[in-house]
Amino acid sequence: ASAVSAAAATAASNLATETSARQAADATLTQNLATEVSRAQAAEGTLSTNLASEISRATAAEVALGTRIDNVLSNVDGPALDSLSEVVAAFQTADSSLNGAITSLASSASTGLQNEVARATAAEGVIAGNLATEITNRTSAISALTSSTSAALASEVSRATAAEAALASDISDIETAASSLASRVTAAESDINTLEAGLASEITNRSNAVSSEASTRASADTSLGNRLTALETEIDGGTY
Repeated sequence: ASAVSAAAATAASNLATETSARQAADATLTQNLATEVSRAQAAEGTLSTNLASEISRATAAEVALGTRIDNVLSNVDGPALDSLSEVVAAFQTADSSLNGAITSLASSASTGLQNEVARATAAEGVIAGNLATEITNRTSAISALTSSTSAALASEVSRATAAEAALASDISDIETAASSLASRVTAAESDINTLEAGLASEITNRSNAVSSEASTRASADTSLGNRLTALETEIDGGTY
C-alpha cells in the first residue's frame, strides 16, 4: 500500500511539474503576442499621425496659395494683370506638385501601413502557430505522462494486490498451523493431566499399601515377640 501511495504521489508531482511548465510557456507566448500587437499598433499610430500632419500642412499651403490668388485677382493694375497667366501657370504647377506629393505620401503611407499590417499579421500567425504547436506538444506530453503513470500505477497495484494475497495466504497457513498446534498442546496437556492424576493415585495406593504392610509386619513382629517370650518362659522359667 505504501508503494502504491508513493507511485501516486510521484505521478501527481510529475503532472503538476508538466502543467506548471505548460502554463509558463503559454504565458510567455501570450506576452510575446501582446508585445507584438502593441508595437504594430504604435507603428500604425505613427503612420496615421504623419499622414494627418501632411494633410494639415498641405491644406494650409492650399489656403495660403488661394489667398495669394485672391489678392492677385483683386489687383486691377495692368502690369499685374499681364502676369496673371504666369501666376495661374505657377499655381497649376505648384498644385500639381502638391497633389503629387500628397498622393505619393498617401500611397507611401498606405503601402507602409499595408506592409506593417501584413508583417504583423504574419508574425501573429507565426506566434499563433507556435502557440498551437506548444499546446499540442504539452497536451501530448501530459497525455503520455498520464498514460505512463497510469500504467505504472496499475502495474504497482496489481503487484501489491498479488503480494497482499500471497501474504494473506501465508498468514492463513500460519494461523491454521498455530490452531493445529494449539489443539495438539491442549491434547498433550490433557494427557499429562491424566497421567499425573493416575500417577498421584498410584503413589497414594502404593503408599497406603506400604503403610498397611508395615503395620501388618509390625503387628506380626510384636505377636511373634510375645510368643517367643512366652515360649522362653515356659522353657526355663523365665531365664535364658
